[in-house]
Amino acid sequence: MAKDFDFLDDANEVLKEQGETRRGADANPYRLGTNETKTTRISLELYELIRRIAFEEKRSMLDVTNQMLLEGLDSSMFSDYKKYLNN
Repeated sequence: MAKDFDFLDDANEVLKEQGETRRGADANPYRLGTNETKTTRISLELYELIRRIAFEEKRSMLDVTNQMLLEGLDSSMFSDYKKYLNN
């Protein structure tokens, strides 16, 4: 199995000889936006559902989760708390 990755070592050696260690921008290409996020704990079943919805709709899990929460805040049970949202 280790033999499979010998070409990566060879490529790394070539880059070192050329005086380069890596290529690409310093910015993370996977960062979707500038919104700050926090982690939260949810049940595994709900996580899998959010993941499936995001995959099928080709959206990020963050977008799906935010939409679910905002629509939940519109319900009569939590509508009083929507005033605390900055939007």
